[in-house]
Amino acid sequence: MSERNSGFTLVEMILVIVVMGILATVTTSYLGLGARMYADSSDRDQLLSQSRFAVERLVRELRNVVPNSVRVDASGNCIEFVPLLNAGRYVSIPVAPTTGTFIDIFSILPATAWTVQVQDYLTIYPTLPAHIYNTASGRTVRLTAVNNTNPIRFTFPNAGFAASSPSNRLYVFRSPVSYCVVGNQLFRYGNYNLQAVQPSPGSGLANGVLMAERLNNSAAVPYFVFNQAVLSRNSVVHLFLSFGSALSDNLFFNQEVHIPNVP
Repeated sequence: MSERNSGFTLVEMILVIVVMGILATVTTSYLGLGARMYADSSDRDQLLSQSRFAVERLVRELRNVVPNSVRVDASGNCIEFVPLLNAGRYVSIPVAPTTGTFIDIFSILPATAWTVQVQDYLTIYPTLPAHIYNTASGRTVRLTAVNNTNPIRFTFPNAGFAASSPSNRLYVFRSPVSYCVVGNQLFRYGNYNLQAVQPSPGSGLANGVLMAERLNNSAAVPYFVFNQAVLSRNSVVHLFLSFGSALSDNLFFNQEVHIPNVP
C-alpha cells in the first residue's frame, strides 16, 4: 500500500504569505495609530500643564501686590509689579516739611505675622507707579532698622513724606518682580532693586527663571495689557497668552486680573 505525500503547493504558500502580509500591515497600522494618539495626548497634556502652571502662578502673584505698582512696557512683553510683604495702619507720620526717622504701628497681629527686615521698603499713599519705583518721590523709603513686636517701629533715614494716606495705610515690600516673554519663552525675574525706568531682559533684568515655553502670540496681540483704575472699577491686567504644540494646535488664555488700587 503506497503512502500519500502531503505538503504545500506553490499557490497555497503564496496565498498564506499574502494573508500574513495583510494581517501584519493592519496590525502595524493599528499599533502605529495608537502610538501616535498616545504621543499627541502626552504633548497636549504637557502643554496644558505647563501653561496652566505659569498662568495660575502669575495670577496669584498679581492678586497680592502693592496698590498702583503694576506697569507694562510699551511692547506688551514685560509686566512688573511689587509683591506685598506686610500692610498696616499708622498713627502719624512726618509729612514734609516736617521730617522724622521712624513710624510706630500698633498691631493686633502676632509678631510672627510681621516679616519685615532691614533694607525692605515702606511706601505711603502711592497713587502712581513712580511713587513706588522712584524713592525720590517722597512716598517710599528704605528701612534701616525694624522692630516687629508691639509697639512695631520702622526706622528710616531722616525724611518727610510727600503726603499722608487718607486711611493711614502703609505698605511694606522687599523687591519687584517681572514676567517677560523672550522669544517664545516666559521668564520670571526677581531679587533686583527698584528702578525708576522699567527694566527689561538684558537691561536691568538677568537670571530669569523659565516659567513656560512655546508662546506664539501674533505680532498684533500683546502678552500683557494694563488698564488704569477708573471711578467705576479697579485696575485690570489682561493676560493674552497663546501656547502652540508640536501638532500645530494652539491653547489660548485670556485672563483678566483685578488689582487692588486703594493706597
